[in-house]
Amino acid sequence: MLYLIKKELTANVRYLLYGLGIFVVYMFIFAQTNAALFTTCLIISFYTVSTTNLVLDERYKIDLLLTTLPVRRKDIVFSKYLLILVIFVLSFLVYTLLFVVSQAAGYDKITALTPFSAAMGFLAISVFNGITLPLAYKFSAQTTRFVPFILFFSIFFLGSFLKEPDISGVTALFGNLSGGPFSLLLTAAALLVNAISCLITVPIYTKKDF
Repeated sequence: MLYLIKKELTANVRYLLYGLGIFVVYMFIFAQTNAALFTTCLIISFYTVSTTNLVLDERYKIDLLLTTLPVRRKDIVFSKYLLILVIFVLSFLVYTLLFVVSQAAGYDKITALTPFSAAMGFLAISVFNGITLPLAYKFSAQTTRFVPFILFFSIFFLGSFLKEPDISGVTALFGNLSGGPFSLLLTAAALLVNAISCLITVPIYTKKDF
């Protein structure tokens, strides 16, 4: 399994660095709302890595080569979903590092990462991957290449309107829910999306005729 995740990351190092580079540039140029900033930067990085890997895997028949190795097909699928966590953690670390550096340098436009924005970013890439991956395995990445493109710009566009939720009324009635339960709800939704998508994708990929 670790080998498969490493393959996902190292197969296209240039695109991974390019995605993280956009992440950094977007943070400093368009730093406005924390939730929108992290979510959009995260989806840029994930879009760059995941779609590129899918297309190149198909073009160079990497999946066919993997079937000759002692690797179960469902493990190949699982590695695609674990890639979500890897990209999320990398983006989280980059954001946190640049926040600390920018604060030390007196640049205060990049705000601290909140539980809400982190959970929303995780949900965004989960929905993105949850829709694109089963379609790519069912109909091929080339055939469905317009789907991630549409999703990417939809999330990018919606991200510009994303704000931290105003739950002052809820807080008055039920206590402080701003960071914990609501963010946990978004995280649970992301995990549910991944689980449902994985349950759909595994049978498709297992029965796929290379």
